[in-house]
Amino acid sequence: MSHILGVTSSLRSKMNPKKVLRKIKNFRDFDSVVAYINEQAVAGELSNSEAGLVAGIYGAMSLGTEVKDIIVLKDIYNKKSQLPSSWTDRLRRLLNDCQGLLFATPVYFGDRSSYLNAFLTYLDQEKLVPEACVAGFISAGAKRNGGQETTNIFGILDCLRLGLYAVSNGPPTSQYGGTIFAGSIGSVADESFGLTTSKGTGKRVGEVSKLLNFDTKPNLKILLVGVSCERILDLAEKVESALKRKKRIKVEFLNLADYAIERCRACASCPNPRTKKNDYKCIIPDEMKKIRSKIIDSDALLILSEGENDPHFQYQIFMERTRFIRRNNFELTNVPVAQIHLNSTKEMSIFPARILTSFLRHNTVFVAPPLIISGKENKFVFKTGTEKYIDRFIESCRRIVGGSQVVSLENNYYEPVGYRAM
Repeated sequence: MSHILGVTSSLRSKMNPKKVLRKIKNFRDFDSVVAYINEQAVAGELSNSEAGLVAGIYGAMSLGTEVKDIIVLKDIYNKKSQLPSSWTDRLRRLLNDCQGLLFATPVYFGDRSSYLNAFLTYLDQEKLVPEACVAGFISAGAKRNGGQETTNIFGILDCLRLGLYAVSNGPPTSQYGGTIFAGSIGSVADESFGLTTSKGTGKRVGEVSKLLNFDTKPNLKILLVGVSCERILDLAEKVESALKRKKRIKVEFLNLADYAIERCRACASCPNPRTKKNDYKCIIPDEMKKIRSKIIDSDALLILSEGENDPHFQYQIFMERTRFIRRNNFELTNVPVAQIHLNSTKEMSIFPARILTSFLRHNTVFVAPPLIISGKENKFVFKTGTEKYIDRFIESCRRIVGGSQVVSLENNYYEPVGYRAM
């Protein structure tokens, strides 16, 4: 059985982890969980972000995932800026063989709490990050657009940097984690949407943690996706060569510039309801059909990009057109994704962040941080760090793809949240 840990970084925390876990185990449905959350929040026993964490833990437990403990960072740090040394051994034991981490934090200026920031730094410095472990984020802010999504995205980027995998909150919205809209203590009682996204985040962490239980070595079909320019073509050639040197791996480079595709029409027929189950689901009759076929026929995606270089806006047109792939019940569910980005030394590129936020919406699993390679050379120099990155990418893909071949998970269904019935 896979097991995960909850982590609350609320400055208001009064949580009793053992009591909360015991309660959640006895609930038979989510309505009972929400009633408990409301009761405890109004009584001041749960902060708003912790209400989201309780919902997330229920989501994980509903799949049979064991939640081993909840780490209350306020109890660890209290007024100290450093984590007491007595906690190191306990954290090692808790994190040993842990397959998932579910973080909950209040929002401070679009980012995480200082407790969580200190804790993530500590995990890095003490080398306590588990080898194959997935993370999800839940945040609470006093306003609907109060920085919840930026907090979750920054947290996801940090977790990827530490070596953790990262997931969204799963269907039906598949965004960037749990997003609680509540300020005053107890106001979370009316926040059904945020509690639902928090539940989804925990469920998503639980799903992927199950896949990481199996150390199999399946064959892999890896698709490199990029927009052509001289350096990207050179990079694709070298990455493809490095991947092919590994056993039981097939590689293909999908150069988006080789395909003629139109912009999305934002029509009301997405996915196209007039097609059969496994047919092409977009009403536009162009070469996106070929691109979609290559993507869904692959086990993993490695995205190649450069600066803000997007000849003829091809990448963004492609990304818009993947709308029907997402709406066709999330065809890329649990597909491992990573990215390599070539960057000018004088240029700050947001391309890696754009790729992360776009592909997470497809219910994928990001298995590595963006590998950023700086320099102005016309030709890409293949370095040792890139070889290590590719090796870890392959190892992560084998874990997730192998687990997907063994574990039977629930089917995903797209729902048009936010749209009126057409």
